[in-house]
Amino acid sequence: MAARSDGAQARRGGIAGKRRALPYDADTAPVLIWTMDADKLCTYVSQTWLDLTGRIFEEELGNGWADDIHPSDRDARLEAYAHCFDQRSPFTLEYRVRRHDGEYRWLLDKGTPRFASDRISSATSARPRTSPSASA
Repeated sequence: MAARSDGAQARRGGIAGKRRALPYDADTAPVLIWTMDADKLCTYVSQTWLDLTGRIFEEELGNGWADDIHPSDRDARLEAYAHCFDQRSPFTLEYRVRRHDGEYRWLLDKGTPRFASDRISSATSARPRTSPSASA
């Protein structure tokens, strides 16, 4: 994993408190971690995700993270995720994500919804960094 540059740290500096939603271990794990809230909006992405995409934390929040998905995979991936989320079931999805250099890579995304009372409070997924280049 590439080390964070001073510029990247400065860009993320204002949101350091928000980034602490998960333990430090999430940012140092060799997988790409994200969480969603009950409205299916992204609330957290790990540093490894930011290093892969080259984007900043604020760009990934809400539905911003979907901009990283290959256009040919985006709709099917979002529909499959929404279905699993609504069914409260774990999911495994494979799709391409744009790296910081513009190349696409295949990811295997395994997620599990977490529940609070009678509704999903969030979903967390670990995306192993995978595969050779994926054709655009």
